[in-house]
Amino acid sequence: MYPMRFGEREPRDFSQEADQDLSLRTAAYMPGTLDAWKWATLEHEATALRPHQQTVMHHTDGRRVCVERQEFHPMPYSRPTTRLFLAATLSLAGLVAAQAATVSDEDKAFVAKVSQGGMYEVELGKLAEDKGARQDIKDQGNTEAHDHGLVGDKLKSIATGAGLSFPDALNAEFQGRLDRMKGLSGAAFDSAYVKDMKAIHDADGAAFAKEASSGTNPDLKSFATETHRIVQRHLGELSAKTK
Repeated sequence: MYPMRFGEREPRDFSQEADQDLSLRTAAYMPGTLDAWKWATLEHEATALRPHQQTVMHHTDGRRVCVERQEFHPMPYSRPTTRLFLAATLSLAGLVAAQAATVSDEDKAFVAKVSQGGMYEVELGKLAEDKGARQDIKDQGNTEAHDHGLVGDKLKSIATGAGLSFPDALNAEFQGRLDRMKGLSGAAFDSAYVKDMKAIHDADGAAFAKEASSGTNPDLKSFATETHRIVQRHLGELSAKTK
């Protein structure tokens, strides 16, 4: 606690000054710290103030300063200003969220297409780990299952966050393709695996490239750009398996 010292200065007579002016100067000088200050007489007789009070000082006898406690109220413009600032902030946040959640019909078609293709690549990759005759086919199947599993989880998170439904099972077309692959073995399986994986990567790769360049939802566009690079890498691996 530090007493206020008036030094050589004569105490001012505040009795004729406007209360509003005193409130402004008090708030500006000691914002939030009124409880940590003491106002004193010239003989250093201190009188502590409680928070949210203002002090009106009256020069009485030329030597002593009397302290009168009055309730301090915030300036009338502070609360509306705060409310306006909060409203503007919340409005901006709502606008950003609304823009992020916006999806077009093309976005919906993209999600429907690549979600099925991705699930098929995961299941076919797992099948290659089990049925592949060559070790490099088994290894490539492991890569497909791992990478597209992660890709599928990310796509599901984005889609559901934007209010879109996300499939949890293969449709009839892809289930039929998977069942045909299950009926193969040995070198026939390896050859069919590479051919089928290249076909689905070509189709999905085109969809990712299109969404990355002309999609509406920013999260889906970013996802498509990132995943297109993964698809291109997989295509390079698959092409190497045919040489």
